[in-house]
Amino acid sequence: MVLAEAQPPIITSWTAAEFSSAALIQFRREVLSKSDLDKALNDFDLWSNRVARPVPIDDGDIVQANLFVRRAAKLRAPDALHIAICVRIGARLLTFDKVMGDAARSLGLPVVPA
Repeated sequence: MVLAEAQPPIITSWTAAEFSSAALIQFRREVLSKSDLDKALNDFDLWSNRVARPVPIDDGDIVQANLFVRRAAKLRAPDALHIAICVRIGARLLTFDKVMGDAARSLGLPVVPA
């Protein structure tokens, strides 16, 4: 499947927080300059507002993420939350994280090849 042919990507406020955190880590490590950081955050905001479909997080997602963490020992709670949201709304997961992808598959969630 070509990603351009997929439904609009889904984004949550948690996804935005994780992106911001990752970008700021790269800034603190001096991998990104201040202007590169600002551009990355601005580009993400523009993309998420124009292309992505926002999906709210609910308490049931957190409960499900807790169960997933207990079933897939290597799964981190933030990744489990993304998986729980995908399961709830019937979406496939796109990730570059092998551990997360493997855990999602083991939990029965379809994963888009990245």
